[in-house]
Amino acid sequence: MALGMEPSFFDHYLCDTINPPSPQQELCCTPHTDSGILTLLHQDSTGGLEVLSPDGEWVAAPYVQGSIVVNVGDLMARISGGRFRATCHRVRSLPGRERYSVPFFFEPGNDCAMQNVNEDGETIIYGEHVLNKMKGWVEFQDLDKHSSLVEQSEIVEPEMM
Repeated sequence: MALGMEPSFFDHYLCDTINPPSPQQELCCTPHTDSGILTLLHQDSTGGLEVLSPDGEWVAAPYVQGSIVVNVGDLMARISGGRFRATCHRVRSLPGRERYSVPFFFEPGNDCAMQNVNEDGETIIYGEHVLNKMKGWVEFQDLDKHSSLVEQSEIVEPEMM
């Protein structure tokens, strides 16, 4: 309503599910860790989120009504000096069931410099950290060829009214 539009204006963006139903159980999000500091996740009662335990077993993250799942990311693992471990997780679709989840990724800006808590005080530049992680993703196998484009790109802040 603040935009002067009907409350249903954005409804058509929400008509597709994140993970549509499948006739059989399958991985719809392969095992990975998130790159940033923390991920907050609201999931529905369908389930499907699994976390890799310290002993190497996949454990279902149960749905708890009104809860938010918190995943530690790679950057938090680094700046905590390893005191916190990044959460390796995956998602399985359940046969014939749609799954909705809403993640919030807490990640700093590209140029943010963070120091870890260890005595060495390693400085981590988030943009370098995330670009190095992206090089391992299938979608970004050619990242080195395009990294100069990323470095040259400029983020334009919106003007405040």
